[in-house]
Amino acid sequence: QSGATAEWEHCLLEQEGCFVFTIFDSSGDGICCEHGDGSYVLEYDGKHIKEGGAFYDFESTEFACAEDETQEKIPSSTDS
Repeated sequence: QSGATAEWEHCLLEQEGCFVFTIFDSSGDGICCEHGDGSYVLEYDGKHIKEGGAFYDFESTEFACAEDETQEKIPSSTDS
């Protein structure tokens, strides 16, 4: 909904591993800039992980990964 604020909270406290947050936009133009002034903020365990709004179809971010975990890079629609 245009101009609305939405907030989602999901408890991951008892789960371990590497998580992936993905935000989708069905219009393919992100949620900010030329098509509005939307944005998102991703926080985990009290820490700021990522924020944004300028993307195309989707944007993905890994978080809570152990330093020695090797993960393939998750493609983002903004990758060239």
